[in-house]
Amino acid sequence: MFSLDIDREEMKKLYLQRVDEYLREIEEDVFFFTRIQLMEYLNLSWNTIQDNFLVDESFPQYKYGNKWLFPKGEVKEYMERYCKKN
Repeated sequence: MFSLDIDREEMKKLYLQRVDEYLREIEEDVFFFTRIQLMEYLNLSWNTIQDNFLVDESFPQYKYGNKWLFPKGEVKEYMERYCKKN
């Protein structure tokens, strides 16, 4: 006869670890931020972003029709430089 014991806590830990890895993969797939996503990513209000970052010509932003898009990777790099400088 064959018997199999499953450690539920270990199984839950492995499951949550895999879910976390999958969510990180999905997050990395996002190439452009919308205005709302940029606000969430930076944890700043739109007015603060406009007053402090959008006035800087080197801040990565592209207009597509009537919509502004912000490339995630370039925004991350810009913010890293900005934080080191200030």
